[in-house]
Amino acid sequence: MKIEGCLLSIAVVFALFIGLIIFLLSGEKYSLKLEGYNSPINPDSLVVVGENLIHNGDFEDHDSDMWRFAFQEKEGKILDRVGRNNSRGIMLVLKQDNGRDSFNQSIDLDDPPEVVVVTAWVKTEDLQCEVGAHVVVESSSQAQEHEVRYGSVGVVKSKKVSGNTPWTQLRFAALIHPDTDEIRVFGSVGGGRSRGKVFFDDIQAFPASRRSGPATNNNIQNP
Repeated sequence: MKIEGCLLSIAVVFALFIGLIIFLLSGEKYSLKLEGYNSPINPDSLVVVGENLIHNGDFEDHDSDMWRFAFQEKEGKILDRVGRNNSRGIMLVLKQDNGRDSFNQSIDLDDPPEVVVVTAWVKTEDLQCEVGAHVVVESSSQAQEHEVRYGSVGVVKSKKVSGNTPWTQLRFAALIHPDTDEIRVFGSVGGGRSRGKVFFDDIQAFPASRRSGPATNNNIQNP
């Protein structure tokens, strides 16, 4: 009986070891599968193939509830005369160490595009932080049969701005995983010791393609 128990224990340990090896290999395969979906690509050679996916990206619709805020209610953040050209926009204020804030809009995708081109206007005032202000595109999927784990299939970030930066357009493109059924576009600032103000306005996201061919709108709006 002792020998049989010992053999059984050895078999269980061996099975667990094999399972661990398979898990690690599948994780490496998964990481390689998503490797190209976490870095921005050059938008200049892309063809826009659809309309702007963002709702109320200029924040002029007073009744819209499309934008979600991470740490506070939207009251006091979407304001008159803080955007470009004295228009409505978003203002985020960091007043304490370890300050950060963000807002986002979720977009459902029945037929995910190959690429999404994102543009946003950002201004900073006395912004002192380790990370800076930037825009993020996060892709997610519920497709379990495609080895997609934890829902995330790509996170792509724009360049970051800080200090006293006048209105600057952030423009980048994110390759979209074919399993994606939702993207979220974030405006984000802070992390670490952070103080100052950041303003966002005119956020847009266009479906695009790396292939040549007819386009529904080949000119990204640049108001």
